[in-house]
Amino acid sequence: MTATESSDSGANLYDDKQASAASGIPLPSLRVLQAMKVVRSQKIGKAHGGYRRAWSEREILKARVAASMNEHFALNFRIVSEAMSKFKPATWDQLVTVEDADITATVRYAELIEPDIPETSIVMASSHDWHLELVDRKYLFLKARSVAAEDAPEAISGQSDILMGIVQPHFFLFIPWDFDSPARNAELRTTLGADNFRTMDKFYRGAMTARGNFLSKSTINGSMQVRMAWHRLRGRNACFIQDLLQFGKGDSE
Repeated sequence: MTATESSDSGANLYDDKQASAASGIPLPSLRVLQAMKVVRSQKIGKAHGGYRRAWSEREILKARVAASMNEHFALNFRIVSEAMSKFKPATWDQLVTVEDADITATVRYAELIEPDIPETSIVMASSHDWHLELVDRKYLFLKARSVAAEDAPEAISGQSDILMGIVQPHFFLFIPWDFDSPARNAELRTTLGADNFRTMDKFYRGAMTARGNFLSKSTINGSMQVRMAWHRLRGRNACFIQDLLQFGKGDSE
């Protein structure tokens, strides 16, 4: 098991079952994310010897982001892991931080639809949310104004639509965030060589052109996905508005 050692008694840490339930990821897929260093578990000492695996809240929230890409973009966890692992851990740490202002109020189903269903946390959107976008089923973008230059120095300060890379059938092609900056351009020309640089330049320009001229685009509100997992870790019955609008047989007739 690849994990960090810890003498923590287990406070604020969760076992495999809790991590899987909150993130929506089966344990084998969590291990794939761990092997790719997208998330990290800890080893907690048992009272009678040995260790057990435990997960911090932050790692579970990162796993929830991966689960949403698997579910909504239909990307397998190996591709998702490759995409997420290319960014600095500090970037994901910043994106999955839940601020007090982001926590949604708890409302009753009765206020919306039915009187006999218990209190449920409805996860709402915010104007400060960050998003993931898959353009033309291959170009993956991060839209996050909150990403600070000091946490992600490879990012262009103030840029909100950041190209993560290109989804290929069996791998993820990472393209540096600041590929088009003069300094990075000069560095890549040297490290990649002339032919490889021209190929990456073509891919980059194709992706940026497709962003404004897309045939299709799928979008995930990453902040809402993170808040969903945050509520679940606190034992709350959380859902999205869409979950409330499940039509039964005959409802549309």
